[in-house]
Amino acid sequence: MFMKKLLLLFLVSTTTLTAQELTVANGESITLKSGTIFSASGLALTPNADYTLSSSISAVTTAATQGSDNSISKVITFSNDLVDYVGDLTFVYNDNELNGLTESGLIFASKTGTADWEGRASTINTDANSITTTIASPNTFSSITAFAEGVLSIEVVHTPMQISLYPNPTVAEVHINSDEDLSVTVYDVLGKKILNT
Repeated sequence: MFMKKLLLLFLVSTTTLTAQELTVANGESITLKSGTIFSASGLALTPNADYTLSSSISAVTTAATQGSDNSISKVITFSNDLVDYVGDLTFVYNDNELNGLTESGLIFASKTGTADWEGRASTINTDANSITTTIASPNTFSSITAFAEGVLSIEVVHTPMQISLYPNPTVAEVHINSDEDLSVTVYDVLGKKILNT
């Protein structure tokens, strides 16, 4: 099994970026180590933690549609959903795939199953023909492409709040530090509210 994975990685690495297609046999998988940049079919995955990829990745040159709007003429698809992914995703396209859309106005778009396409906060690099989005909490993807900005609703990405609470355990005093304004309600062990700030 290790030899199959090694051979698969060798075959993927010897092809060009735009021509790559990753095929993962049913029941097989590849482990991507945290921080590794793995590219296939014009999609680069950089997971924040070790990630097990059990899906084939391919690209089709037909635009996706949502209502009367079209994406660029490239859609990345997964044979099995990319489940609980956390990290960066970079979508790479060619100028001839723009499908009449303005390159500087593109946004990263994804969908799961039959749901609508969803725009994601992203950074475009017109010199490298790429769009990158950071996935901060586990997300699942079936397909990825790029639409014109303003066509899709943009997912609001919430940065995790930083809170410290000490000492624990405590007898009389608790200190709460946060990078945001908080409203704190404290209950005793019986469920009675004893403090509200």
